[in-house]
Amino acid sequence: KGAIFKGDGSIRPDSGHVPFEITVLVPRANIRDLEQVCNWLRMKKAKVNASCGLHTHLDFRNKSNLETAANRLHNALPFLAKLVPETRRSNNYCRLERNYRGDSNRYAAVNTLAYDKYRTLEVRLHSGTTSFEKITSWLLIVSNIVENKNFDAYRSWTNIDDFIKFLDFKQEAINYYIRERFEKFNSTKKVVEEKGEE
Repeated sequence: KGAIFKGDGSIRPDSGHVPFEITVLVPRANIRDLEQVCNWLRMKKAKVNASCGLHTHLDFRNKSNLETAANRLHNALPFLAKLVPETRRSNNYCRLERNYRGDSNRYAAVNTLAYDKYRTLEVRLHSGTTSFEKITSWLLIVSNIVENKNFDAYRSWTNIDDFIKFLDFKQEAINYYIRERFEKFNSTKKVVEEKGEE
């Protein structure tokens, strides 16, 4: 329900697999519809690899603060990049920058060009996943930053605890997710990324 499937030429599928993009449009109140899609994908043994990405579109149809929201995300981008694999940080489809309306390049991690077509602010940074928990955690983080005045100015966070403090989440599960991602993708051990995430 609410899922649209179409081909995607930017995905490099493993042998024997077909690349496709899934668009799921759900309001926050119906987020469990997304869980049903994730469960269906797992049941069908859908796979992601390092060429896949999660593109989050935040609804801005009835909001006038697109530039403020984009600037807040841009200010948080250096730390958000620490929560994703290196394959996303060095990816031409989600460059670690924000674009501006009127630009021609939509491949920025913070993409304001989506507003003209969809009336959304797009965040292209997260790796592809079929995990409902990872998707909803990422959505909460990105939504929090967009609505959080703490991110009006750029800050150089020296550690993860400072970043979590600025986010000011009361849900320990989200804080755990942030710490886990940070440690996984910024440790001295090399993380194998070729298979992508679940």
